Formats: sequence, C-alpha cells, structure tokens
Amino acid sequence: MGAYTFSSKPPFEILAMSEYPLMPSDLHNRHHANKVTDYILYPLSVHVHANTISVIIAYQETYTVVMKLDKDSFLASLKHVNNTVIGACTSWSPDGVPDISTFAYDL
Repeated sequence: MGAYTFSSKPPFEILAMSEYPLMPSDLHNRHHANKVTDYILYPLSVHVHANTISVIIAYQETYTVVMKLDKDSFLASLKHVNNTVIGACTSWSPDGVPDISTFAYDL
C-alpha cells in the first residue's frame, strides 16, 4: 500500500508518491510463509488532523489496524514525480467518450 498526492484541479495529476510501501513494522514481523508476497493490506479510511494522519487498514482480511503518521514528516518523505504529458485527445463526444482518431503522441 502506498500514498499519492494529487493536484487540486482536473485532471488531478500525481504530484508525489511514497517511495516504499506503507506498512506498520509490527505487521511485517509476524509469521508468514513468504514475507515478500504474503500480505493483504488495504486502506479503509484516512483521517487528517492538525499534526497527524491516521490510516485505518484492513490486514489479511482478519482485523483492522490504525496507522498514525506524523503529517509533516510523512509529506516531506514523498518523492515528487514528473508529469510530462506525452499524448492528448483533442475531441470528445457529448457523453464524455474520447475520439481516439484525435489522439496524438508528442514524444
């Protein structure tokens, strides 16, 4: 499970992302057959407070865990990404479907 930050306006570009998976260390140290692939984690909710971020996580479809992060340290740890647009569609139908014939790459 990782984290992303997005721009505030459409098309909601990814601005930054976590370099490594987010997982409480005590979950990683439990007995499993394969410590690389044997985890099922998915976020249930995120609560942003003044100085902390709380993430409620479902673990192994067995129970939930609350992971608390220092907000400033967490945001500073995210890696910025390059959002270079390499293609675009210039025509859309009234129901929001892109006209594939107008798609062009700019490499």
